[in-house]
Amino acid sequence: MNDSLARLQQDFEIIARAAQTLAFLPPDTQLQVEVIERIDKFTRSLTDRKGVAIREEDETSANILLSMELVLTTVRHQLQMWIELKTGAAESAWDNLRRSHWSQAPGYFERTSSRS
Repeated sequence: MNDSLARLQQDFEIIARAAQTLAFLPPDTQLQVEVIERIDKFTRSLTDRKGVAIREEDETSANILLSMELVLTTVRHQLQMWIELKTGAAESAWDNLRRSHWSQAPGYFERTSSRS
C-alpha cells in the first residue's frame, strides 16, 4: 500500500492545489466545474483505497486517506458555493458553505446544533 499511497498523495496535492486556486468568486465557472469533477473521481478512488486499508487493518494509511477525503470534500463544497453564488442560488450556496464546515469535523455540527 505504501507505493500506491505515495502516488495518491502526489495526485492529491496536484488536485488540491488546483482546486484551492479556484475556490474564489472570480475564476471561470467551467474551470470550477471541471475541478469538482476531478475531485469527485479522485474521492471515489480514495474511498476505495481507504476500504482496502481498513480491511488490511492499516490504520495509518486509512487515516491519511480519510484526511485527504475531508480536505477535498471541504474544497469541493467551497467551489460549489461560489458557482451557486454566481448563478443566484443563494440558499444552495449557503448550504454548501455549511457543508464545507461540516466536512472538516464530521458529526461535530450535528452534535452541537442539537443542543440549541
